[in-house]
Amino acid sequence: MGFLEEIGGQLAGARAANGGNFIRDGRGVLMIKRVTVEKLYKGQTFIAEMEVIDSHESGDKDEKGQLIPPNPVGSTVSFIQQLDARPETAFGNAKAFLLAAAEEEEDQITADQFKVFFADACGTKQALRGKLVNYETRRKWTKDKSKLLTLPTFRAHPQDAADIAARRAAIEAATPEEAKS
Repeated sequence: MGFLEEIGGQLAGARAANGGNFIRDGRGVLMIKRVTVEKLYKGQTFIAEMEVIDSHESGDKDEKGQLIPPNPVGSTVSFIQQLDARPETAFGNAKAFLLAAAEEEEDQITADQFKVFFADACGTKQALRGKLVNYETRRKWTKDKSKLLTLPTFRAHPQDAADIAARRAAIEAATPEEAKS
């Protein structure tokens, strides 16, 4: 096999990147499209891809004193937690997101129940697809004060099963087969 064929085979097996669009300062409602754990350049990474359903400014300003606009309605955002690179915060942040999306409280679910739920949420079942989750951001400096972070907090969004099923069906109808799992 030649060089181009080998690289072509690797490209064929790769998932096309949609580009990461992080959650900007603001608050609103997100619809979950896909939740997964993938091995990326910094190791195992938790990824939740969502569509912005509703968003509002938080009132935070950039270095020029301008209001920072939130992600626009209809855009796609990603919540990414690097499990191997930042285990001290990533596992708790991913769990908090999953619990909010599932409308569960941490003290109401056993470790064994959570393991099953996690596999259903991040695996081929995609149990959270179509669910809504509320978000609100806050700003925090890194420990060494070198970077100002925008950190989202997620809260449950009350919704009924019929609405979730309709959103899920719409996502699956519009999603290429290889991106569904």
